[in-house]
Amino acid sequence: STETPPISSRSSGTSITPVLSSTPPVAYPININSAPLSDLESLPGIGPTKAQQIILYRQEHGPFKTIMDLQNVPGIGTITYDRIKDLITVAYTP
Repeated sequence: STETPPISSRSSGTSITPVLSSTPPVAYPININSAPLSDLESLPGIGPTKAQQIILYRQEHGPFKTIMDLQNVPGIGTITYDRIKDLITVAYTP
């Protein structure tokens, strides 16, 4: 009788590669005076709406002098600030 060879289970060595997003990884800390919308949105608790508010505030009031000034932006309170304060910076050049 002819014996059939045992079927090996997944010996092809297929590796699963993670799906890469189309945006490059964000480098922290983010400069809140120059960061684009996409970088601001990457911050925890900051979605598209708050990111837009940060940019509008920047346009109306000029650059942030300190990261604490971010709390002057509508919708960004103490809780949000505390979550992102270590991920942001201001590189203020007078």
